[in-house]
Amino acid sequence: MVSYDELSTLIGKCPELAIVRRFGQLAAQVTHRMQAELLELEHDLRVLGKFEMQRPDLRGHAKSWEKVNEAIDAGGRSVRKEKILEAEEKLGRYYEFVSRTAAVIKLGSPDSCDIDFLRAWLRDEKCGNNFLKLSASVEATAWDVNHTGDLITLNKRPDRFAAWVANALVPLYHKRLGHRLQRRTDEESLGTYYAYDDKKLAILGNVLCTVLSTMVPSSSILVLYYVKSMLSRLLLIIGFSSLFSLIMGFVAHGRRYEIFAATIAFAAVQVVFVGGVTAGPRSSN
Repeated sequence: MVSYDELSTLIGKCPELAIVRRFGQLAAQVTHRMQAELLELEHDLRVLGKFEMQRPDLRGHAKSWEKVNEAIDAGGRSVRKEKILEAEEKLGRYYEFVSRTAAVIKLGSPDSCDIDFLRAWLRDEKCGNNFLKLSASVEATAWDVNHTGDLITLNKRPDRFAAWVANALVPLYHKRLGHRLQRRTDEESLGTYYAYDDKKLAILGNVLCTVLSTMVPSSSILVLYYVKSMLSRLLLIIGFSSLFSLIMGFVAHGRRYEIFAATIAFAAVQVVFVGGVTAGPRSSN
């Protein structure tokens, strides 16, 4: 009998499946309610200030907290202090909630391969066996397709290239060849599934980055050497520089200023090369 225990075990073994709801709409509702209460307090204090300035016995309360405390010590009451203390309490809760909400909003959305696998595992008779839909109602909608935009992952892949490989290439590879070569995991409590190591995808990205860092500059110089037309050379420089910047951003994960500086340097090298050589091999007489 499958339960939350098996689901938790699966997520513990595959942290990338730690996918939960953001509850963005619900968080907005709470934020708006807290904001409305603070707006009312702000308005009350503004009205109270005008009222105190019109009363000689309360005018000092609007100008000095010492007067407010003296009035309270004498057995009086200060509506201003009561409102301020109420605002302090609600403002603290508001700031804390907004800060936590901002932190949650910054969490990334799950990769499509991960949420697809989680949904498939929950549906599979040999795995999750739809235990949520059979034993619960609202709980079973947590990972529904209509909530895709409201899902967050607690373990977002930092490597964009590895994430692209996992989302785009691994499913194709598994469908064509991987299901025959990849080792299958069989567990009585979790069922049968295939697990691909993200570390290997990151290694693939590092190897590809190393190869491209050699191939792109070398190939650009080689191609420019054999092209005769100056216009064609300039267009090739634009093309190779664009390709270089894309590789820097997508594979090497460079920052904007790093990509900008490296691309300018690469383009400058190509321009210097073009200005210092003539096209094609020279024939000897």
